[in-house]
Amino acid sequence: LKLDKNDLVGTIPTEFGNLRKTRTLHVMNNLLTGTIPTELGNIEGNMHMYLQGNVLNGTIPTELNNIPDLRHLLLTNNRLSGDFPPLADTLPSLQYVELAVKDDENDIAFDTNT
Repeated sequence: LKLDKNDLVGTIPTEFGNLRKTRTLHVMNNLLTGTIPTELGNIEGNMHMYLQGNVLNGTIPTELNNIPDLRHLLLTNNRLSGDFPPLADTLPSLQYVELAVKDDENDIAFDTNT
């Protein structure tokens, strides 16, 4: 499912968690707000999840640990906060994570190939 650069507004639908065998969830560079739905942890399959370039807030749900074949997770350029869940410990398929946390006082970047 690729919905990049469509000026989408609102929240990420929890129903995206019902996409059982999707290979990609690309909703980057839109105007999506709210939190990352915990239901996304229900997705199965060889997964690339690109959520960067929105206005998402809150924490990264630990339920993403439930995606057995999550390979890429890109979350930069959002307003996420809190601790980064130990995804690499529980997801042996994870190859690439990109995360940048920015606020008024700090720029913290986490960009890694695992």
